[in-house]
Order: sequence, then structure tokens, then C-alpha cells
Amino acid sequence: MNDLLSASSLFLAVIGLLYSSWYNEIKNAENLIPEKHKDDRKKSTNIVSTTYHNRALPLALATSILTLILLPDLIKIIIEAVNRIISYGFKSFINYNAVKLMYFAISITTIGLAFHTINLTRKIRSRWKEMLK
Repeated sequence: MNDLLSASSLFLAVIGLLYSSWYNEIKNAENLIPEKHKDDRKKSTNIVSTTYHNRALPLALATSILTLILLPDLIKIIIEAVNRIISYGFKSFINYNAVKLMYFAISITTIGLAFHTINLTRKIRSRWKEMLK
């Protein structure tokens, strides 16, 4: 479990670094107002397309993949915790495991980040498709 926690923390840290460095570019592309005439939109369309393919989509894929990797062990931890609480009540806190709790926190953070990056990616893709019309 310690190795899994270390690996997932490292992966999440890399995703967080990429997210923080690319976020402004993604938001700028999302808020880019297209020119009225299609022929005038080539530069804007290219910016949004590049941001979608090189920033937003890779982030969404990375967070989604990490979520899928973490999910089976997260479910096991949740089931184990619920069973202990049902069986032992408050006495189950005697068997507190910081590593499992940290794994839970990292997994939940990753799931939230995955939903957020997928939503950003969807918005960028919509803006790109809007510009192509």
C-alpha cells in the first residue's frame, strides 16, 4: 500500500504541476470570443484547437487514467472501513490507518480533478466546434 500511495502521489503531483502551468492557457482559449466571419477566425480557431489537443485533452486523459487505476483499491478501502464501523462502531477507530486514509484523500482529489478537467475539455471542444461553423 505504501508503494501505491507513493506512486499515486507522484502521478497526482505531476498532473497538478501540468494543470497549474496550463490552466491560464486553457481558460484563455475557453473565453476566446470568435470573430464574426469564418475566414477571420483561423488564428483563434488554431489557438483553441491547439489548446484542446495539447493541453486540455491530455490533462483529462491523465486524470481519468489515474482515477481508473486508483478506483479498485479505493472501493476496497471504503468497503473495509464501512464493515469495520458496522461491526465495531467507534472502537473501529482504534485501527486507524493513516496510509489508507491518505490514499482515500488522494483518490477523492483525483476523482474531483478528473471531473473538473473533463468539464474544461468539454468546454474547449465546444468552443472549437463553435468556431468551425
